[in-house]
Amino acid sequence: MGTQLTTGHRWLIAMLCVLAVAGCSAQLEQRAAPMRVQSTNLSYVLQNSVELKAARAARTELRAGTRWTKIGEIEQGDVYETKDQVVIVNSFDVHEASIVVANQSVVGYYLKIENAFVAVEPVPIVLSRETQE
Repeated sequence: MGTQLTTGHRWLIAMLCVLAVAGCSAQLEQRAAPMRVQSTNLSYVLQNSVELKAARAARTELRAGTRWTKIGEIEQGDVYETKDQVVIVNSFDVHEASIVVANQSVVGYYLKIENAFVAVEPVPIVLSRETQE
């Protein structure tokens, strides 16, 4: 003799499955307009270490003393990248990222391959123009 599921139990199981799948596939990124590329040789040095936190993602530290170059713009701000450290957004997937700066604060990550923006809790930063010797 097998156990019979009532209609109510079947509905509950179906809803739990839908919620589980939706939660797993929820992405923390939003599509960004294509980045407007800017070719510049200007480098900036990050004066203060900062910690970034996106929803449902591990914290990321940007180290003081790293050099950053503005590579373009998106609607949310200016996009900078560095060769001094690897910036990773680690959530359901792992993404290499650039940072997005607006009003002297990091406001998010830009994922070049996905053409997507990931918001973070805004964190003030100080980028000083690197002097050429």
